[in-house]
Amino acid sequence: MMLYSAPDVREHFSLFSDDIPFPAWTGRNISGDVKGWFDLHYYLNDPEEFISYEFITGGLGLDFDFYITIEKVSQ
Repeated sequence: MMLYSAPDVREHFSLFSDDIPFPAWTGRNISGDVKGWFDLHYYLNDPEEFISYEFITGGLGLDFDFYITIEKVSQ
């Protein structure tokens, strides 16, 4: 998810998918290619305009191919 915030403005994007094969996270860093169908939703809320979640792709989704890294963050 991506989020943009400013005073009185909130813009939010969410990426959804079907089940995408990727190794299970075991607590250690993991990286790999991700390929599959994804759909992008958009939400905007500011003092002038309110747009609830909408499909940017019209609900049709798109095929994406990207590389992802998951890292454990120490607290």
